[in-house]
Amino acid sequence: MCTPQGAGALESLARNALVLVRGASCATAAQALLFAPAVGALAAAAPSYLGDRALFVLGTLLVHELLYFGGHAAAQRLERAAAAAEGQGPKGKGGWAARCKLPRRPAQRPSSALVAGAMRRAALSHLALQPLALWLCFGAFGVRNDRADPLPTVLLHLAACQLAECTLFFLSHRLLHTSFLYTRLHKVHHEFKGTVSVAAEHAHPVEQLLGNYLPVLLAPALLQVSLPTWLTWLAWRLLATYERHSGFDFSATALGRLGLLHGDGARYHDHHHMVNKGNYGSGLDFFDVLCGTRVY
Repeated sequence: MCTPQGAGALESLARNALVLVRGASCATAAQALLFAPAVGALAAAAPSYLGDRALFVLGTLLVHELLYFGGHAAAQRLERAAAAAEGQGPKGKGGWAARCKLPRRPAQRPSSALVAGAMRRAALSHLALQPLALWLCFGAFGVRNDRADPLPTVLLHLAACQLAECTLFFLSHRLLHTSFLYTRLHKVHHEFKGTVSVAAEHAHPVEQLLGNYLPVLLAPALLQVSLPTWLTWLAWRLLATYERHSGFDFSATALGRLGLLHGDGARYHDHHHMVNKGNYGSGLDFFDVLCGTRVY
């Protein structure tokens, strides 16, 4: 049950509105400058027998795999740099990575077997199951590749996708922490006591469907967004969740100070994995504040 927090909820609403507008604006710029031209080039280079369905599947897989495996590789390099810098002081090689690294107790460090298992499960899901699922659901999903939307429409679509995802993720995540569903489903994700990048998609298949895929897919499907807008939203959501699971807080970096990274979200979600309760939201914390589950 939610217990409203009064003035705290109003302050959170204003802060979250700013985060939403800033994120949607940056994503709109990325759609115009990167994803729309890339989709146009992909469509022009693709053989004539590949229609919109194939472009949707191919584009989605390219974005997902590049960000997942590329992001994990980058996070691993940062982990090694931070480990090498321990004891060397702030001027040592990799010192900035060590300063950004969230504190870890030995019990929070994932074993190599757990990380390898998560990577194997991800490889099976990404390379075998997802192409088939994307191909089959294209008709119901309704992503368009017939025209380019004006930028105000793109901005509204991306903001709506973020708001819908945050709402649905909070509700599903809160439900997954009930004792019945936690022991049967969500406990798989919490095998990672301290988050790392691959933990973002390490989950029971039922949780993947209802807690991860549905919140991301529902708004684009209902809005019938264009293919460039869908790929932009997917990249935005993936980059955010990988960073929030990375175990690093980049708030003190130049991009972090500009509000273009998710250092607060990384600390927010890392604490959730540490104590296994509270901080159930994703990109916006308004629902946690409203319901009294926000842990600072």
